[in-house]
Amino acid sequence: VNTVYAITWYAGQLAFKLWFRWHVYNVERVPLTGPVILASNHASFADPILIGCAVTSRPLFFMAKEELFRVPVFGFVIRLVNALPIRRGGVNRRALEEFAGLTRDGSRALLVFPEGTRTTDGSLGPAKRGVGALCRAARVPIIPTLILGTYELWPRWRLFPRWRGRIEVRFGAPVQWSDDELNASGDPSGALATLIMKRISDLHATDEPPLGFREGYRAILRRPTAGAGGPADEARDGRSTYVESR
Repeated sequence: VNTVYAITWYAGQLAFKLWFRWHVYNVERVPLTGPVILASNHASFADPILIGCAVTSRPLFFMAKEELFRVPVFGFVIRLVNALPIRRGGVNRRALEEFAGLTRDGSRALLVFPEGTRTTDGSLGPAKRGVGALCRAARVPIIPTLILGTYELWPRWRLFPRWRGRIEVRFGAPVQWSDDELNASGDPSGALATLIMKRISDLHATDEPPLGFREGYRAILRRPTAGAGGPADEARDGRSTYVESR
């Protein structure tokens, strides 16, 4: 973990506990090692850092528009906190190869926003088809992630954030899908993108108690050991993420 990311993570943990009613659900669903994609709704500029601070087990990388890296100072800072540039203009073979390399070959935990932009009214929007194509190319576990409260905290039309409110980050079980089902839809990438957004939306209905900072660490320490056949092993090796076509 780079030093700037570590400092930001600890400072974020402290600040969010002091100023916000910040809660995290089921962080143990994020694999400890190996490549993984966290797919989240997008409501605010604050989403990447809040989700990053919620993941207690490993550093999180996130995608940002390539042009942001050319902004003086800002581009330098976001690179230090694990932002990775992504080109705009559609998903082509080169983009698919780059994305697969960032996740599978780089063994990173990568945060993506399937909606492609921040919400204008606080509701969930449709997923971009390209996100489905990228996730199909990567073929790694996909963890649906729902963040609540950041639209009220810092919507896109507000210049500065508010300093009070309740923030929740909820992690779901890995998205399960099969090539046969996706291909039967006639648009496999679009079908996977829609499925991912549905799994994110489903997290609204969770009734499990939220985990705080200490509880999250305890949940991680209580994970099944390798080979025990528990959920952590399934998420780590991808068995619960998709079913290969026969």
